[in-house]
Amino acid sequence: MPAGDYGLKQYVGRSMTRCPEPCTAMMRERTAPRMKMGLLWSDEWFFKYEGPFTRLAKLAIVNVLTSQRINKLLFGRGNSLSSFGAIHARSLVDPRWMSQTLRSDPNRKPHFSVAALHASSLHAYCGYLCFEIASDAQFRYCPTCLAQGFQSSIYQIDGILTCPIHGDAFSDRCPSCGGASPRYAVAAAAFDKPMRCSGCGACYANAWSLDGMVTSWTRVKGSDRLMVVQDWLQRVASRRWPRSGEYALAAMSAREQRLTIFDFLRRAVPLDLPGLHPNGMTVSVGELTHGPFRRRFLDELCAERTTIYRSIRRHFHRTLGIGRLIRRADATRDLSWAFQGVCYSRRGLTPPVLHGFLLWRTRFEGQLPIACYSPRKRFEFERKQMTWPGENRVVDQSTWANFALHCLRRDLAQTREWAERFEDFDTFSNDLAHSRCYELLSEFGEGLYPWRGHLPRGVGLLEHATRVELFCVQQGVELPRSQAAKDLRRPVGGVAENSKEGSELAAPG
Repeated sequence: MPAGDYGLKQYVGRSMTRCPEPCTAMMRERTAPRMKMGLLWSDEWFFKYEGPFTRLAKLAIVNVLTSQRINKLLFGRGNSLSSFGAIHARSLVDPRWMSQTLRSDPNRKPHFSVAALHASSLHAYCGYLCFEIASDAQFRYCPTCLAQGFQSSIYQIDGILTCPIHGDAFSDRCPSCGGASPRYAVAAAAFDKPMRCSGCGACYANAWSLDGMVTSWTRVKGSDRLMVVQDWLQRVASRRWPRSGEYALAAMSAREQRLTIFDFLRRAVPLDLPGLHPNGMTVSVGELTHGPFRRRFLDELCAERTTIYRSIRRHFHRTLGIGRLIRRADATRDLSWAFQGVCYSRRGLTPPVLHGFLLWRTRFEGQLPIACYSPRKRFEFERKQMTWPGENRVVDQSTWANFALHCLRRDLAQTREWAERFEDFDTFSNDLAHSRCYELLSEFGEGLYPWRGHLPRGVGLLEHATRVELFCVQQGVELPRSQAAKDLRRPVGGVAENSKEGSELAAPG
């Protein structure tokens, strides 16, 4: 059997003896693929304005590459274990991570496709604004474009609702079962079976099936209409804008924030394009509050809150007996970060109190506190925790201290529940291969994931309740205390199972 036929057989996942003759003929006559740096490649498969996602999908299908092989062969990196954050570590909205290996290893020859992939990304069009108006949470596509093997990185912009070429509404669902599309990143769900639904296994379009691949990859008529959006993005990027943290935005979801910022930018720099998010938005753009005074104020705020945090950390280091627990040789060796950056105890040897305390420290300090444990170690405060509940909403230091204590209480409760759920397991040396452990790790993943300022479960609702209260105070309106706000101001009482001081703690100043 020819090598190409075997690859197609693996991709489809069913028995076959040879590749269909029409597909083979088109690959030989029309596209004339050639080997380039170990990959089958043809310039006729790729088109102007095409994004990096479909470019990589074509390479993966023709060369039978998994996401692991793509990362190793093209970028000299492994798959990312972190997928809980708002931005995927292998995101294709901003693929600058591709060149990081080349900078760290000058002797490594860059793959021929890396420059083309970055040039087709949204970051190449608008720089740091790409994540202010777009997301890699899901792959968005126009059904008509995808039927010709085409998708542009411009389609990831939330504020553009319909295809500028065909007028079709963008979709982020499987056309067969309605399941969610994968992340817009070089991840296993997206590239281990390219352009196939992870739920039902159906192709997103016939152009990605065995019979339609390669032959259906044709230039989309009217794709030059995307030049209007590309030129607009470049004009926007040529100006100096504050980042989203410097906008006075109301309490809203991440998608609403992106829609708000996009609406503001297209009003500031006019964009004449049908299918945009309607002007009558329920969210509004707030006042820009940036400049030297604002930055100096944030620096002073960070210094004050750092002092509060260090006081809380010292107090619980003493009252929870962390120093005694950390001296146990197996206490921290049992902690693992191998499952997508989640901090979990593999064999139940780490006491839940120590597990929760280290998780809380990592959440606020943005680094592993295990290797160099001393509480006096200098650290960089995570910005999301430092500016809670928002860079433009300042609460008194007592309220912020209770926020930090509430995060600690939630992390201790989460690690205690983890220990209870795993008490029936005898060993976890092979836990990642155990289906039950996979289920539990997926269930607990959000609560045990501390990176990029990720807040514990339940804290987001408290943040919203606090913002509502702050608005009412500013307007002179009194509201009854919500249960969420009461919980926020409740002391950490009871978290120290072996300490009386921990249950009597009020927020340290």
